[in-house]
Amino acid sequence: MVAGRVPTWWGKSLCCILAAFAIGGLFIVGHDAAHSTLVPSRRLNRRLARLAFLPAYVPLTTWRYNHNVLHHRFLRVRGRDPVWQPWSLDDYRRRPRWQRAVYFLLRTPLGLPFYWIIQNWMPLYLRAMRPKTPSDRAAFCFDRCCIATFVVGMYAAMSFVTQTAAAAQC
Repeated sequence: MVAGRVPTWWGKSLCCILAAFAIGGLFIVGHDAAHSTLVPSRRLNRRLARLAFLPAYVPLTTWRYNHNVLHHRFLRVRGRDPVWQPWSLDDYRRRPRWQRAVYFLLRTPLGLPFYWIIQNWMPLYLRAMRPKTPSDRAAFCFDRCCIATFVVGMYAAMSFVTQTAAAAQC
């Protein structure tokens, strides 16, 4: 480390924590918009929800199905509600030690991001939801295209910024 320079790891760590809070806050905005309670216009709510869900890589159509149809309809019904299903004591005892350790880890503050990725985001994004109408299929495909475009755009922007910063240091 050069004398007088501050190490960058703490700044990067702080930015990651702030980004996580920002994405969480946007997700709450997206939740309210997806319920059509954020603004009076139904169409604007859908657009805002789609935008707010982008940083979490959440497709609106699949989220609406999982949340409105499954979660609200089958709230706390084991095997039907896709959100935060606790194991019974018997379930816990029947599992191997490694599964119990993972289960415990995912329910700690440090494990929550992994819980989101493993038990919420992956099934949400990868779920084989079968849209029933052509407009549902179009929205389903549109959501995935929006997320793919957002991801590619973010990586391109990050690549550009890091290359520009590296060139400036030379």
